[in-house]
Amino acid sequence: MLEFKTTGKSMKDFDTAALKEQSEWLLRTKSYCAVFGVRTAVFLVYFLFQRDFRSFAVVYDNADLKEGLAEAKVRGGQLWDAFESRTLPSMDTRMSDMDCYWCPHIKTHCPTQEAAVEAMKKEWASRRKPRKKTTR
Repeated sequence: MLEFKTTGKSMKDFDTAALKEQSEWLLRTKSYCAVFGVRTAVFLVYFLFQRDFRSFAVVYDNADLKEGLAEAKVRGGQLWDAFESRTLPSMDTRMSDMDCYWCPHIKTHCPTQEAAVEAMKKEWASRRKPRKKTTR
């Protein structure tokens, strides 16, 4: 299973340990692998600032695939319910990997989600590492 991702992180600091911190990416690919009956996910990561790619392979075990299948069933049910009712799915059906963070339609299409998005922005801001100051 091939997953394309982009990141603003530095290529020199992004390794397999950094990939393991991307829990949303891993959970999503566990789900995909479980549904399609494969064990290996290959991440092709594009580093926005270096304008370069790096690939990583992850092999999931039976416990990972079981977790992924359970997640796929829950998320699939939520999405199907939204489709059937002709409503937008709630924010918890997304992987929280900025699906709603930058959405310009949040106030119009998802007014009930606006507070959750603001809380998410505050949480992410609190986890962000300060930039290194450069002297000129």
